[in-house]
Amino acid sequence: MARLIVAPEVKEFRARVEPFLLAHEAENNLTFGILYAISQGRHDEAFLASLEEDGEVIAVAIQTPPHNLVLSIASAEATKMLAEQLDTAWPGVNGEARQAGLFADIWSERTGQSFATQMQQRIYALTDVERPVGVEGAPRLAAEGDRALLERWFLEFEREALPTEDANANQTARRVEWFLTNADSGVMLWEHEGTPVSVAGHSGPTPNGMRVGPVYTPPGQRGRGYASACVAELSACVLASGRRFCFLYTDLANATSNSIYQRIGYRPVCDAAVYRFPDPDV
Repeated sequence: MARLIVAPEVKEFRARVEPFLLAHEAENNLTFGILYAISQGRHDEAFLASLEEDGEVIAVAIQTPPHNLVLSIASAEATKMLAEQLDTAWPGVNGEARQAGLFADIWSERTGQSFATQMQQRIYALTDVERPVGVEGAPRLAAEGDRALLERWFLEFEREALPTEDANANQTARRVEWFLTNADSGVMLWEHEGTPVSVAGHSGPTPNGMRVGPVYTPPGQRGRGYASACVAELSACVLASGRRFCFLYTDLANATSNSIYQRIGYRPVCDAAVYRFPDPDV
């Protein structure tokens, strides 16, 4: 029978689970990115678990409080065993759509907790950029002088794109600090007539790729191609740095974003889902 192993330390855990995660690098890009952030000291606490059978990793689950449990790609049977062996009260679960749904069903049956859909997503991957033509303006890398703008736009993005989560100005400021100072993160601005009109960031490296996001254009500047151009330029820079892939998540409810990213070269990998469990103390 498979055994759940909870690791006390991220370095040894990453070395053990990375070969398994690499078999589906695009699908596991969020797990890779979180493990990187933990190893860089970005999170004070972390839950790191692998499900292993005959010495082989068959599933990975990680969490950084207060965020959701994140599942690696795994078989239905391994997902079922994870849901049966984990014993913490999770705020929610994030993973490949069918997997996350299966985990939520089993967890609900086992604990009596209900669950609700927080977001239906799609993971995309890009290997070659198709730059849009005819978009007015030009890109530039964000710098320290853009900090206040980035804090405002990142907070606006979180309030718009993640309305069920608590957007916190202090947390957003720390996130911007990470993007501006971490060697494996960065932010691209698109400017028109000297004024920033769109932003795209990248962070969460995998062994061969990089996750793009957040992407935000203020409401008054939308519909002019700025986000497409900004993401295309940022993605090209990431590939030029030696990465083989760029990854990003979209909200399936946002038809516009799912369309524009495909026009610049992003191709669907799989659907993902986020389910929330109620606070057991409420």
